[in-house]
Amino acid sequence: MKRLALVVVAALVATLALAGCQRSVEVEAGTRVMCTYGHEISDDVRIIKVPARGASAYRVRLETRTCDRHIALEKLYAEAQAALLAGDTETARAKLALIVADDPAFRRAREQSDALARGEKPAPDGGSPGGGSSPATATPNPGEGDISGPVGALAKYVPDTLAGYSARRPSVDTLVISRDYVPDASSKALLLVIQAEQFRTVAEAKRRLEAAMRVVTPKSASTQRIDGVEVMLGNDGRGSAFAGYTDGAILIVLELAAKSGVDPASLTASVVDVVKLLP
Repeated sequence: MKRLALVVVAALVATLALAGCQRSVEVEAGTRVMCTYGHEISDDVRIIKVPARGASAYRVRLETRTCDRHIALEKLYAEAQAALLAGDTETARAKLALIVADDPAFRRAREQSDALARGEKPAPDGGSPGGGSSPATATPNPGEGDISGPVGALAKYVPDTLAGYSARRPSVDTLVISRDYVPDASSKALLLVIQAEQFRTVAEAKRRLEAAMRVVTPKSASTQRIDGVEVMLGNDGRGSAFAGYTDGAILIVLELAAKSGVDPASLTASVVDVVKLLP
């Protein structure tokens, strides 16, 4: 269930001013693996110093898969839904109890368990992943996997619905949220990634935006005013178009990956259209 690993530029790079000549920069490189249910599985991202000329070759790659724990919970949940459908409330009650003990927020397990405890017969959840569909690739229903805590304010930048795209489940870190969107079949793009990151100050968010865009779009970066907001645009010359802007101390970065053989520069208008749909 590993998904396409794309560049996540919202936390890629902090440039160093070295003796006024900018001969080298510090970049983050490595892979961060997130569970489709929002928690981190592994992270080997590290900061390294590299020649500025070759900095664009270093990336933070974000991969998403379902961890072993949640695979087991998905199986239990599917079995509980099958039991509810068959009218076997005792089996459903036992399965749901195991789920709630491990992860009380897992899908509708708590709601169904409480209903059974009240003597009610809850309807089976037709959206359970037991039939082989993975939450990493399934389109979530609006409101599914509600996001709370420090990243709650960032959720509006990765909406459940986006015209022309099908949303996947968001990946959530302490102060970062990202989401993949699959374009319609007619699109020249392969995948859209939107990431929002909360910084301490407005100035810090702007510095990180400028540093990241210099690295991923070293020769093509430009600025365009879109709906009153200054947005940095560009492409990496290999396969992706980028857009980035700040909203106060929040940094929002979009990457639109091109299908094979498509010039990423041709996706600039498409990524601008997505920016217009966001806050």
